[in-house]
Formats: sequence, C-alpha cells, structure tokens
Amino acid sequence: MAGLSVTMVSIPLNLAIALGSGVPPELVANAVRDHGLAGLAIATICCGAMQMTTGALKLGGIVKLTPAPVMTGFMTGIGALIITAQLPRALGVHTLNMETIRLNMPHLFSAAADSSMELASTLAAEQANLISLPSLGLAALTVGITMGLNRTKLAAKLPAVMVAVAITSTLQGVLQMPGVEMIEPLPAIFTSITMPSLPSLGETAHIAALSALFFAIGSLESLLSCGAVDKLAKARRGFDPNQELVGQGAANMACGMLGGMPATSVIARSSLSVLAGGKTRRVALSMSGLMLISTALLSDVFQHIPVPTLAGVLLAVSTRMIDVDEMKQIWAMRKPEALLPVGITVAGMLAADLVVGVAMGLTSSLALNLYHRGGSMPRPSLQYCIRNDEIAEAGKRLVRVSLGGQVDFLGGMRVQQMQIDLDDALNGGAAECHNENNESVEAHVMSPTAIEVDMKGATITDVSGAFLLGELVTGLQRRGHTVKVVNALPDCRELLLKSHVPAEAVHS
Repeated sequence: MAGLSVTMVSIPLNLAIALGSGVPPELVANAVRDHGLAGLAIATICCGAMQMTTGALKLGGIVKLTPAPVMTGFMTGIGALIITAQLPRALGVHTLNMETIRLNMPHLFSAAADSSMELASTLAAEQANLISLPSLGLAALTVGITMGLNRTKLAAKLPAVMVAVAITSTLQGVLQMPGVEMIEPLPAIFTSITMPSLPSLGETAHIAALSALFFAIGSLESLLSCGAVDKLAKARRGFDPNQELVGQGAANMACGMLGGMPATSVIARSSLSVLAGGKTRRVALSMSGLMLISTALLSDVFQHIPVPTLAGVLLAVSTRMIDVDEMKQIWAMRKPEALLPVGITVAGMLAADLVVGVAMGLTSSLALNLYHRGGSMPRPSLQYCIRNDEIAEAGKRLVRVSLGGQVDFLGGMRVQQMQIDLDDALNGGAAECHNENNESVEAHVMSPTAIEVDMKGATITDVSGAFLLGELVTGLQRRGHTVKVVNALPDCRELLLKSHVPAEAVHS
C-alpha cells in the first residue's frame, strides 16, 4: 500500500524535469542544448558507472561524516524548498514564480530595506486576486486528512495519502469547482525509448565533465536523503551508502541506455513512503512496477487528480522534515552549533542550491570543531574495543565497549563500524577492536545480559559526537539490552543527557 501511495504522487511529479532528473533543471537544459538528448544519455551512463565504481570501492561511507547539525539543516532546507515550490500549486497561483523569487532574493532584501511595507502590501494585493479558493480548499483538506489520519490507529492499515487523494479527487470530480488545475495527460512511454549514439571525439571531454557533475550532485543528494530518511523512520540500522551507490549507478546506466536522464534518491518521495507506513525495500520494488503499469495502462485515471491535492500531500510531507524538536535539542546542547551549521546550511540552500548550502554547513562545522579542539587540526581519532567479561552470577555475561580519543562527527564511520561489530558480538559472532591505526583483533561475545560503555579515555568534542553515542545507546535499549555508560566526564555526561540518553544510563 505504501508503494501505491508513493506511485500516485510520483508519476505526475516525475513529468516535471526538475523533480524527475534529480539535478538542477538548468543543468539538464544546458546539456541538451549543447550535446543533444544523446549526449545527455551518454553522460547519464557515465554517471552511473562512476557511482557503481565508488560504491564497489567502499567510498560511499564518507557521507557518515556529515555533522548532525548539517543533516538537520539539510532536512529543514529541503522542507522549506518543497514548501516554496508547492505553495503556488496549493493556492492555484500560476503567475507566482517561486524560483525567480529565490534567485532574486538578494535584490528583494535590498528593496525591502527601502520600502518593505509598500512592497509587501503591493504583492499581497496582487496575489490576493489570483488565489483560487477551491484550490486552496483542496490542498488544505489534503493536508488535514494526511496529517490527521496519520495520528490515529488507522494509519497502520489505511494509508493516509491514498485516502486524502481519493477524497479530494472525488470531491473535485463531483463538484467540478472552477479554477482547479488537473494533471495533464501522461505521454506514451514505450514509443519514446531511443538508444543513445556515441558522442564525437571532440565532445568526449565536455561530456566527461558533465558526467562528473551529475555524479557529484546526484550522489550527494541521494546519500544525504537516505541519511535523512533513516532519521525520519528511526531505523535501527542505517542504510549502506555503498550499496545505495551501486544500485543507483546500475539504475542510471539503464536509464541512459534507454535514452533517459539521471535520477537520484529524493527525500520528498522517500519521506512519503515513511509517512505511508513503508519499512522495507518492497516499497521501492512495488512502486517501480506500479509506475510502469500505471504510465502504460492507467494514464487516464491520473488526469482526475487535482494538482492542489498533490501539492497538499507534499506540504504535509515537508512538515515532517522540519524537525523543530531536534533544532531545540541542538540549541540546548550548544547554541553556536545550532546557529551556525544549521542556519548556514538552510540559508545556503535557499539562496543558492543544495551543494552550496551543504558545503557552507560543512565548513562552519569544521571551524567549530577546530575551535573546540583548541586549534589542533581535526582528524578521526576514535578508538574502541569490544570484549566479553564474566559477571559474578553463573552463566551471565557482560559486554564491555571501551572508547578512547575524540568522539565527533569525524568519527561517524568508526561509530558505524563499531555498531556493526557490536551487533555481530551480540549475535554470538566475532567482533573486532579498532584503534586509531586501524589495527584490529577478534573478540567473541556470547549471550550478553548487559552492555557497558566505558568512556574513561574518550571526550565528546561536538554535538554530532553526542548524537552518535546517544543513538547507539538508545538503539541498543530499544532492542531490549541494558546499557550503562561509565566514566563519562561531566561535560560529556551533560551532552549525552541532552541527546535523550536516560539519566540512569549515564554515570560519571
């Protein structure tokens, strides 16, 4: 059912080049202008090959180094971008170009400084006459049904998105309210498939550069989106970035061979899957099959869905991305990390684009990390060792996890590996101890009854480090294990408590 819910929204939205390509629309337009559709397809194939190679070489894990405040800023920025993109559709306003407003934001700010009240009143007066009340009503009803139904016990059995789309589409079909835009007819898909031809020798360098750009932007958006969806879904074990890149690379190579353009994992539709109750890969598989069948056989059905309905669905999804509670949590832990990386990432995404926003957020996080380290150059220094100790009572075991070094966002990959090793140990398999020189030894753990995390040699440098350890502890607790953090320094204990680790689990 979750796959069907996502399909109903994905098909019409994928008709738009900006949403269907996964890269900036002007980049695709320029590629087609300079190299034709065949050049775009070749660039897509090369992009896919680079993604598969990156995943096969296990280089995708670098996304685990993304600081928690930057990830929060990324999710907030995507949510804000969705809202600005969908508001005109929800209001039935066709002349309000939010992309133009975003690109000219600096000029708007300077104009507002001179005549802000006059400008605001003029815009309000102009747009008030353009708003379609039926469109606004359908969008508001969709948001209300989607968010309201998801707060009830029926959400597990009755997908809120499908209910909202069905009710509002039926309402528009019966009342035939004027001024409501409907989805345009879907094009025939099988007649438009063409195999790309090889580029000329003179175009090779340009297409290679275009492929690298597709690879960089598409991979970054995909991996960050997957990380954000993990947080929305409260996944016990995070996604595998290398597997994601291999799978997406194979898909992009297939797209290019069929004359298509690059695709990425997009947080809007992935979040919709979470909202609809999806939890496994079956959602993606069912959505792919349903999308193929629907575009081929059921295109007439989608013409009866109002555009404001789809806008309402995405507005409901975007509100889940803007995690106010997490921003408050970061603010309570360390105010500079809430003001700088989160705010700078959002501002950069709104004023420029995704890549610029994330780059600005990462730069500010590195600067803060350098400050907290007292000026020493940041480098991964987290070490850990997992071992099995006897407890006084016969037949019981205690798993000890000893930490050392700096626990910060640079240790994200090491914490992920520690969690994998710990899971293996808890299942009776072999675990490994890792030090800063990446030396390892095996340790076997059987039938544990408690887990002790010893922080005697470790310090938490930033908010991301606290989140990493907090998620590790609370995740183990959710799985029924008794977890105790010992020998934590006072400031480390305070950060862990503010990252929602229970007070009884943290000891100085």
